[in-house]
Amino acid sequence: MMASRIVYTILFLIGFINSLTAQDTLFYENFDNSPGSKPFGWTTELESGDSKWQFLDGGGTKNPDIPGSRRPSSAYSGTVNALYFFESLGGEEVALVTPPIDLEFAIRPELRLMHVQREGNLGFGAAHDELRIYYKTHFDSAWTEIRKIAAFTDEVYDWTEQIVQLPGEAFVPECYFAFKAKTNYGWGIGIDDVRVVWGVKKWLLLLHLLTLSLPSGPSSG
Repeated sequence: MMASRIVYTILFLIGFINSLTAQDTLFYENFDNSPGSKPFGWTTELESGDSKWQFLDGGGTKNPDIPGSRRPSSAYSGTVNALYFFESLGGEEVALVTPPIDLEFAIRPELRLMHVQREGNLGFGAAHDELRIYYKTHFDSAWTEIRKIAAFTDEVYDWTEQIVQLPGEAFVPECYFAFKAKTNYGWGIGIDDVRVVWGVKKWLLLLHLLTLSLPSGPSSG
C-alpha cells in the first residue's frame, strides 16, 4: 500500500513539473514586433531630444546610411534591439522601463538579457557607456539605489548574456524593471532578448517537492 502510494506521488509530481513548461519564461521581449518604436507597455524616462532609446538593428554609428557600419552590426536575434546611443561626455541618462511583470508566485526568478556596450574612439578605457538595472514594486515608486540590482560599467564588446538574480522583495504581482543607460561617448548600449525566467531547474524542484510529500520514515501505526 505504501509502495503504491509512493509511486502515485512520484508520477503525480512528475506530471505536475512537466506541466510547468509554459511557465518557465515569465516574460519575454526581443523588440522585433516594434521596429522604430517602444513595444506595447514599455515606457521611457528622462528622454530629451536625441538622448533617447531607439529600436533598430545593431549598435551606434556615425554613418547610419552605410550598411554594416553599426557597432555591433546587428541585433542579437531577429532584426531589432533596443539601443541608447548619444555622443556626449555630459553623462546623460535615460531609462527604459518594462511593463508590469507578475512575480508573486515565481520560484527564484532571474532577469536575463543580451547586452552590448562597445568602447568609443577616445582612447583605451576612456569612452564606454554604462548600464544599470533597477526594480520597483509600484508604478509611482522612485528608482532608488537600494533597488539597484545590477551595474555594468566596463566595456562589453559583443552581445553577452547577463543574468541577474532577483531579490525576494521583487516577488509581487506587479514588478517593473528599468534599464538606465548613461552615455560616455561610447558606441551605445544595446539590449535584446529581455526575459524573466524561473531560476530553479525542474529536477531540483521535483526533488524538493518529493522531500515534502514522501514519508520520512516507517509508519508508527
